[in-house]
Amino acid sequence: MKKIIIIPLLILAIGFGGFWYMKKTKAENEPIKIEEQVWVVTVVSVKPSALSPTLTLYGRVESPRTATLRAPTQSLNLNATVIEVPVLEGKTVKKGHRLISLEDNDSIFNLKQREADIIDIEAQIEIEKQRHANNLSALKHEETLLKLIQTSVKRLRQLKKQKLSPQSALDETQQAVERQMLQIINRRLEIKNHKARLAQLEAKRVRAIAQRNLSRLELARTKIIAPFSGIIAKVFVAPGDRVRSGDALLSVYDNTVLEVRAQIPTRYQGTVLDALAAGHQLQANALVKKKSVFLQLNRVSGQINPDSGGIDGHGFSKVHS
Repeated sequence: MKKIIIIPLLILAIGFGGFWYMKKTKAENEPIKIEEQVWVVTVVSVKPSALSPTLTLYGRVESPRTATLRAPTQSLNLNATVIEVPVLEGKTVKKGHRLISLEDNDSIFNLKQREADIIDIEAQIEIEKQRHANNLSALKHEETLLKLIQTSVKRLRQLKKQKLSPQSALDETQQAVERQMLQIINRRLEIKNHKARLAQLEAKRVRAIAQRNLSRLELARTKIIAPFSGIIAKVFVAPGDRVRSGDALLSVYDNTVLEVRAQIPTRYQGTVLDALAAGHQLQANALVKKKSVFLQLNRVSGQINPDSGGIDGHGFSKVHS
């Protein structure tokens, strides 16, 4: 019985002894120190200066001188065959360089016909001038002949009074006078109408010359010529194609007047327009092939497209690089 009571007491004594030992040997915790937060501040020297707001835009390089060359209008044939296209896209051409050749047989035949018309009319004019000269000369002779016949009539009347000439001879001579007078009247009318006939022929010649010049122009238009020096942007046809009047043949742009076109957002339009109106120079810095190119805005578009988000700025021309 004693043994049963001593064992629990021994366990409790050992437990209290261990707790006391652990409490004595426990490491003391240092009190937590609350430190005030330190803010890092960078000091910058401020100098008064005039600064301008900047805006990032995305634009494309283009030329304000871009031409789309089309098939010409021909009077005889509405369609033409492309004979030769000696240029390709990206090729540099000079002003006056032949770009495309169209079929020209009809134009050549038409030109020859117009030249023949001019030769014919000029021959008619020469004939009219010779006829007029002949009429003037013939009128003098006819008037002289009329005087002679009238003299004969007077003489026959005297002879008839003396009963030395029959009435029939006098009648025939008087008829000759009437015929001669009618001939003179017709001759004078021919002379009077000479200027009108000559004017008609001259008008025909002017018309024929105009048609001849038009035929020459149509023949020349079968050769599509570069209107200015530049680069071929697009070729729409190939040899053998049939084209109608107004069909696009190719496009070319002048590479000496390149500029950047960029869209200015609507919320900045007023600021940009006011600055341009005040005469301020709006400059831009573009990165082209890893090189900085300095540009200057010269003008803006005259209208805003309905589906666009702003107005187009033109004339970002290069000032220096």
